Amino acid sequence: MKAGLVLVTGASGYIGSNVVQLLLQEGYSVRGTVRSTTGPKVQHLLDMGEKLELVAADLTKDDGWEDAARGCDYCLHVASPFILNVSDDDADTLIKPAVDGTLRVLGACAAAGTIKRVVLTSSIAAIIAGWEPEAGKELQEPETHWSVAEKCDAYSKSKTLAERAAWDYVERKAAAGESVFELTTINPGFVIGPALSANDATSFDVARKLLTRAMPAVPALSLVMVDVRDVASAHVAAMTSAAAAGQRFVCAAETRWLRDLALSVAAPFKPLGYRVPTAPLPKLLLRIAGLFDKSVRGLVSQVDKQVFLDNSKSRTVLGLEYRSVAQSFPDMCHSLIRLGYIPKTKQYAAWEAASAAAPAASAEAAAPAPPAVVTTAIAASADGGVPATSTADSAQPAAAAAAAAEL
Repeated sequence: MKAGLVLVTGASGYIGSNVVQLLLQEGYSVRGTVRSTTGPKVQHLLDMGEKLELVAADLTKDDGWEDAARGCDYCLHVASPFILNVSDDDADTLIKPAVDGTLRVLGACAAAGTIKRVVLTSSIAAIIAGWEPEAGKELQEPETHWSVAEKCDAYSKSKTLAERAAWDYVERKAAAGESVFELTTINPGFVIGPALSANDATSFDVARKLLTRAMPAVPALSLVMVDVRDVASAHVAAMTSAAAAGQRFVCAAETRWLRDLALSVAAPFKPLGYRVPTAPLPKLLLRIAGLFDKSVRGLVSQVDKQVFLDNSKSRTVLGLEYRSVAQSFPDMCHSLIRLGYIPKTKQYAAWEAASAAAPAASAEAAAPAPPAVVTTAIAASADGGVPATSTADSAQPAAAAAAAAEL
């Protein structure tokens, strides 16, 4: 069992909840910050046991942060807005809380005097936005690259400026001869995998729109993806690894087309009452949609492109072994149906009841799909010229997710 008290900001969020759960499983005590310590949005946390304490704190306000950090050994700063469709005029609604909130948390950690290391949740949006990596080639040592903030969309700019502010804060403290905690950042791709609550998250929109056919066809966009459980593992490993101090880590499993996600659930979910679209959306239709929707307009240039990122640093230093997209996305869809975020069909309810009545069969039935079926489908997609996207003027995962949200 591990000893120590860990502060986790944004504990009720998609990533934060998985981080809290893993810390508790490993024996740590956890103090989680949430906007409110009561209500349905935190019930899943309240059910996690006595070693979790919840405190109220808001990234836009000073109140509560020094009390939250007091006596903690580590801080995992996960809280940050993740909203994709924000216009340039409204960019400050993302950028200000991301930057000011990060500095607010770091200041509280410094004032506590007990925190050894802060692990900051950043994003690959702070690495590959505003410039275009060479198409078709894996970007080596991606942690050495930075997004060009002046050319970024609002979300990518918020992640870039917040992470830079954190590194600058630590460097200023060190240059002044002041004692300061160590800093590590985790830069995930587009996060998929099982949710622990139905609290709304932008990542969920892709699954919802595919399973409900709100997306009638699949745009030719590509995502750098990672399972939320692997993101949680990265945070916990980075917290104590001596080699992780002062380092950035890309946390990404695979680059896949959006259609690969659809194919991973189309066959196994069909008997459960879900007709998942798999037909490609012609670029011309995307262009027409862009005439009426500014958020879609910027995606046209990203069609048929892919970005590949070297993840060897996270594997070597943090010991990560990434789950496949073929496992992660079906797991995500199952969790969102069971949590009520995606409507449950009569067929799904019947399957679920039959599984509960036959526990021996349930374990086998709960597998999202036979590996051969999913693997074959994804291989066919990847080899069959199915389109993709990358980063042009904005972060590729954010842009592709925005497309899924809009279409």
